[in-house]
Order: sequence, then C-alpha cells, then structure tokens
Amino acid sequence: MAWVNFRLNRQFIEVVKDYQKQGLTQMPETESQFPIRLPSLEDLPLFSPAGEVDLQLQQFLQQDPEGLFRKQRLREHPEITFQVLAIAKFVEGKSWTEVATSVGISAQTLCSFFNRHLKDLIPYFKKYLE
Repeated sequence: MAWVNFRLNRQFIEVVKDYQKQGLTQMPETESQFPIRLPSLEDLPLFSPAGEVDLQLQQFLQQDPEGLFRKQRLREHPEITFQVLAIAKFVEGKSWTEVATSVGISAQTLCSFFNRHLKDLIPYFKKYLE
C-alpha cells in the first residue's frame, strides 16, 4: 500500500507540473477548460450541421450488431448499459441531468461511465458508420 501511495503522490506532482508548464495555476473548473478533450460522437461525421443525429447512427445504436453496447454495464446497476445511455442522449436528445433523474444515478457517474467506454468504442463506431 505504501508503494501505491508513493506512486499516486508522484503522479499527482507530475500533473501539477504539467499544468504549471502550461501557465495554469488552478485546476480547470469546467469541462470546456480541460486542455485534453475526450473523444466524442460529435467527432465522427454522423451529425448534420444543425447537430441532428444521423438516422444511420440511430439505427446503429439500437441494433448494436456485435452487442458491444449492451455488454458495457454500470457495475452497481447492470440495467444501465452504454446502449441505454447513448440512445437516451443522442436519439432521444436528453441531457445528462434528465437521464440521471430518470434512473436515479448521479449525472457525473453516468457521464464518466459513458466517456470511459466511448473512448474504447470509437473504433467500433468508425467500423460500422464510416
């Protein structure tokens, strides 16, 4: 455990140094201030200029040809899958707050789960949609 604490402390120091090199004196307060942007479905050419979801994306999210979206489940709530969140967010147009309220889980937990798995699933999206 001492080794883990040592590594975490060193990693934290490295992150602080990186922020200082970039001229930042405080940790970003909002998502838009983070210097590193998480991958997003908007990065794929699936949205119209008005930001509307492409019909092909809707069908892909609902069909999930290889079942990868259904396999990604929230640990404490197995009924909440990546597919459920993606459909709520991009097909139904709900905000994270609305989704969180409807399922009784914090918006931050849902968003974090979604973004963590989205990073791994971007190649799957590209395979079927580009």
